[in-house]
Amino acid sequence: MKRSTARTPPGHARPRRRLIEAPMRIFPNFPGPRAGAINGSAPSRRSTVGWLLFALILCLAVPAQAATQLTDMQAASIYALAYGQYGGALPERAPAVHLVSASRLRELMGCELCPVRGMHDRGVIYLDEHLDLKRAYDASILLHEYVHYLQWIQGGDVANCEMWLERERQAYLIQARVLERVGENPLPVIRNMHMLRC
Repeated sequence: MKRSTARTPPGHARPRRRLIEAPMRIFPNFPGPRAGAINGSAPSRRSTVGWLLFALILCLAVPAQAATQLTDMQAASIYALAYGQYGGALPERAPAVHLVSASRLRELMGCELCPVRGMHDRGVIYLDEHLDLKRAYDASILLHEYVHYLQWIQGGDVANCEMWLERERQAYLIQARVLERVGENPLPVIRNMHMLRC
């Protein structure tokens, strides 16, 4: 079938297919999950770039808001980014995300002195309500917890300390890699990862 070279008339939508094909021309060497997936079973490079473009479009489309709010579009875009980096089978549904006070988060964690900003517990993610999800570092905390959700879906509950350490390191590596790709300093995340102990 011959492709038309005519321009799209004003008021008519361009084919959606080009939105997904465009990143492949713009970023032909994008190091997506196929080039370095954490768990070894990553989606194709084309689908990863499509997901990342989708996430970027959603992030840019979100209007300014209070730091304590998380829109469905923000949650979906960060979830898509986490899945694109982690790979594996896509769960049937995304986890619930609840914004709670720092004291409630520490109570849920069972550690009154821990500087925790987010946690995952069997399909539910709890985030510190004071996170500003327009900041890359704060949004990466939600990404980190989404990775834990994907780990839980594919591997079940944590059985021992070594398994917990491995999952934390994996989530921190993905978080650091994404921060670096968006031009943010990943060193605080890497420092946190190196402080992990059983």
